[in-house]
Amino acid sequence: MKKILIPVDFSEHTWVTVEYGLDMAKATGASILLFHSIFDQVMLTAGVFPDSIASQTVLDMNVLQGIREEAEHRMKDLEARAKEKAEGKVVIDTSIGSGEPDIEIVEAATEFTPDLIIVGAVGQGHKNHFSGSTAEKLMKNTRIPVLAIPINCGYSGMKKVLYAIDPEKACSTCIEETEEFFRPFGAELQYLFIRLEEKHDAVYHSLVGKIKDNTRLHLVNCEKTKDEIYDAINRINPVLIAFHFHRESPFAGWFRPVLSRRDLYKANLPLLAFPQK
Repeated sequence: MKKILIPVDFSEHTWVTVEYGLDMAKATGASILLFHSIFDQVMLTAGVFPDSIASQTVLDMNVLQGIREEAEHRMKDLEARAKEKAEGKVVIDTSIGSGEPDIEIVEAATEFTPDLIIVGAVGQGHKNHFSGSTAEKLMKNTRIPVLAIPINCGYSGMKKVLYAIDPEKACSTCIEETEEFFRPFGAELQYLFIRLEEKHDAVYHSLVGKIKDNTRLHLVNCEKTKDEIYDAINRINPVLIAFHFHRESPFAGWFRPVLSRRDLYKANLPLLAFPQK
């Protein structure tokens, strides 16, 4: 990992995403780009989202200038705090864009070419990023791992990680990629295989030989109920859940029909989505 992109909105939760980024950067030698789009602030000031060039001209230019100056001031404060925490061990840069946050973040990612994007679950504008907004759009529209941190999560590090295995997409490459990603952090990896139907038994047994320590491979039978998934998560007690995001089966599809994307989000844990294979 060489680069980490962290979109920020200067809410209290922003610092949690920065903490994750700093620890991951220290472990891998990656640099960090803190990125902010001033439209987060325009939405708060104007109360509506400008949806055309004409509507943007209605906004007083002095107000816009004030918004930018405030964003620059907050960014400098955040950068200083991050650099103090980094203790000279991480290169940290900043960037401020103007435009719709979802689009601007993707453009920033295209220019910066990060190996990881870390986003908060809910921003200062109370946008629910776990309900079809920024984090999920990034998961769908980029080829970059996305780490989404729920608003109520504090920083918990990466002591124990649970990788949720899609029974329809399980492969040794996905497991190898996951293990390689978390190796620098000294994370304890646990694997959760969700059995939906009888045909998945063969997939499960094929994985037994691919995971070195099979005590870390947990099988839950979800043909009728999803309660076992919650029980397994509580029993394993991870600090983060990882998975591979598949466009044709965007999480509401896997674990069908008993587990939806929102169900897993209810675990209120950071979610790391690797791009689809």
